[in-house]
Amino acid sequence: MDSRDTLRIQHQSFVDFLVDPIKCPATFLIDPKRENQSFTIACLRKMKNGLRFNICDLETSYLRNSDIPNIAARVKEHIPPELAYSCFFWASHLKDTPFGSEEVRYLEDFMNKQFLYWLEVLSLMKRFNVASSMLWTLIDWLQAGGSNDTMARDMQKFVATFGSIISQSVPHVYLSALPFAPRKSAVSRQYKPGYPQTLKIEMGGQSEWPTTQNVLVGHGGSVYSVCFSLGGKRIASGSADRTIRVWDAETGEVVAGPLQGHTGTVFSVAFSPDGRRIVSGSDDTTIRVWDAETGEVVAGPLQGHNDWVRSVAFSPDGRRIVSGSEDTTIRVWDAQTGEAVAGPLQGHTGTVLSVAFSPDGRRIVSGSADKTIRVCSAQMQGSVVSSTSCRTPFHY
Repeated sequence: MDSRDTLRIQHQSFVDFLVDPIKCPATFLIDPKRENQSFTIACLRKMKNGLRFNICDLETSYLRNSDIPNIAARVKEHIPPELAYSCFFWASHLKDTPFGSEEVRYLEDFMNKQFLYWLEVLSLMKRFNVASSMLWTLIDWLQAGGSNDTMARDMQKFVATFGSIISQSVPHVYLSALPFAPRKSAVSRQYKPGYPQTLKIEMGGQSEWPTTQNVLVGHGGSVYSVCFSLGGKRIASGSADRTIRVWDAETGEVVAGPLQGHTGTVFSVAFSPDGRRIVSGSDDTTIRVWDAETGEVVAGPLQGHNDWVRSVAFSPDGRRIVSGSEDTTIRVWDAQTGEAVAGPLQGHTGTVLSVAFSPDGRRIVSGSADKTIRVCSAQMQGSVVSSTSCRTPFHY
């Protein structure tokens, strides 16, 4: 076995054995906290010694990462595996490391000297989407130890605000992100003096971070519906341009789409509980289910409504979909097969504008243009309920 090969453990039970002081002999016993502490220091030290300005020696700042000739070869040449590992996983080790002064010293050095260089590596290696979560880990660790987290919080805001452009073009760390960082921000005060030849904002620059962290641009029509995936890592959007797009919530990059198939405005989108599927409802009267990664249609078009579909939602277990329509009815569908399993649920006298399952999946709540809210049972006695009334109105 080569010393640079990756060591892989075949079964979790072996890991459990190695960290169990009762079962494992002292010779082989592993203390997870001590090992994570060791890895944290090693990662921070490797970044201190290995990160630098323009790490891949790019000749021009005019090209996006994807347009740089031989970018994969450049990355392989200039960013060795141990440096890449350190950039990707230092926060994972830090999370399980006891608070200590040595770690704080290395982290202060990272925050004050290597932060921008670290962003270069994440951008070039297409891993920028991990930056925000890693910085939140840093913030939590510093807070738990009673240490100052001002710089770490400012770094997180920098990433949230400029992540979209940095993830696409590494030179924009210095060309646009740093110059446009608010004058009073910790990142600006720390790093701008080191780059006197870059763009300067003479008038109109912000002094504090804006409330809006990111603006996602791409649709060609009004956006009618947006939602986060359960873990908060993805955003789905539905638009009058008849498409659905899936975005990275941290960087603002489009990760899937435009998803095409609807022939009318997409009024409603929702993620499945596991984040793997997206359901959409449209004024073409249909519902479609999409693979959130590939953008492929996995069910549908689901047909049954005879007017615009205004709202759709998954059940908590992801097995059913509920839809509300301008035809005043609610329908329930099998999320895998697309078959109707309940409905039309009747009772509303106006457009059904909103539908949702209860947390236990046993009830459906709906809101309508008839000024009422109704709660229906989502339990079916047979495989299909062809027509059910929903007669419990709450007026508002």
